[in-house]
Formats: sequence, structure tokens, C-alpha cells
Amino acid sequence: MQLEGISDAELDMLTTVVFERACGVNRLAGDAALFATLKESGFAGPAWGKFRHALIEYAIGVLDAWMRSGHLPEMFRLNEVWSVPSQRESERIVYDAEFRTSLLDTAVMDALYSFRRRALDGTGWRADGGATLTTYFIVACLHAVSNELAKHRRMEERKHKAHKAALRQESDRPRQDHHVADPSQEAIDNVILQQYLSELSPRDRNIVWGKANGYSNREIAEIYGERSVRAVEHRWSTLTKSVDWIGRLAGKE
Repeated sequence: MQLEGISDAELDMLTTVVFERACGVNRLAGDAALFATLKESGFAGPAWGKFRHALIEYAIGVLDAWMRSGHLPEMFRLNEVWSVPSQRESERIVYDAEFRTSLLDTAVMDALYSFRRRALDGTGWRADGGATLTTYFIVACLHAVSNELAKHRRMEERKHKAHKAALRQESDRPRQDHHVADPSQEAIDNVILQQYLSELSPRDRNIVWGKANGYSNREIAEIYGERSVRAVEHRWSTLTKSVDWIGRLAGKE
């Protein structure tokens, strides 16, 4: 297939230049020529597809080797990605294959999306920036790994807060030594509640479920990432007035 202004053979040659181990002026010149070709096609079509495939394959190979060998924190520091993985995260990356693969795949695809978006905006790679295309992309991948690890930390923190809130709520409940709940009735009530909850939006479901379990507005805001305690209060008030069964639930608080 003949692309406008460049043959398949020439495209293959330019792509090879990007991924060969040579360095210096010739390497940057090859990068610049390939980047110009990709820019002409709007970073789309066959030229972009071939380059994208090679870039993904290269990045996964490099990053996977760093992750398996435990050298990822060192590469973070060398490339000035300062949010270095913790000891626990580093060990998990080395020994947990499923976590490592998920982290790697997500980071590379995020970096690729950013690479293309910035290139289209004119704020991406530049030949006069000093870094080759592959170096530029690998550093972008390291930043993407850092961002993904930060997401995992926030998720773990939310789980931890939810667990603490549940324990605190349980400890604050008055002991009722003379009353034993009927397990069968509790199971039925939970099934009915779940059916009602399935009809709500994810946000409303979180708030109502939290209220049904006795969480305070502050705890619900912390666990489910609401903007503020006031936002929870306002939404709960609206729900109790507009949805009949939620109003009855509120009356049992």
C-alpha cells in the first residue's frame, strides 16, 4: 500500500530507525522524519498504526523487564519521576503477575493516548528537545505508572476508611442484650433493600446504603468520595422527600 509521499519500504526503514540502538544526530534525524510523516497523516491511518504497534511492543518489553527485576524505583529516580513506589508496592509489582500486567497495560495505553493528544496539540515530542522518541515515550510511561499507583493508593485508602467507619459504627451502637434479631427476617429485608437500591443511580445507591447501615453523613462523604458533608445532607433530604420508600427508611433512623 502506497502512502502519500512515502512508500511502505521507506516507512519500514524510518520505523526501524526509531527502535534501533544507534544514538546521536542520525537517530534524532530519523525520529524527526518519522514524526513529520505521522503528523502529516494526523497520527491516524496505516502509518500511525504501524508506529503505535512498535511503540507499545517496545515500551512493554522495557517496562516489564524493569518491573520483574525490581529496578522500577531506580528508573523512577533516574528519570525524575519523584513519586517512587513504596517498598510494599515494589514487592507486589515483582511478585504479583496479575497486578504487574494490569499496571503495565493501563500505563502504556494511557501514555500512548497522551502521546497522540499532545502531538496533535503541538505540545508533544520535539526533535530539539534532546530526547529520542522512545526515551520520551518511556518517560511518559513511567509517569503513567506513577499515576496508576496513586489511584491504587487512593482506592486502598477508601477501603481502609470504609472498614474503620463500619467498625466505629458497630462499636457506637447500644447493646441490646434482651433482643435477638431474626436472621431470616434480616435476610428478607436485605434482599428487598437490594432490589430497591438497584433502581437508583450509583451515587444515590451509595448514600442510601450508607444510611441504611447507620453511617453518618461525614462517613458517607469520606467512604464514597462525595464533595462535602453538606452535599450528602442535601441529596439525602431530597431523596427522602421524593422517593416514598426512602422516606420510610429515614423515619426508622
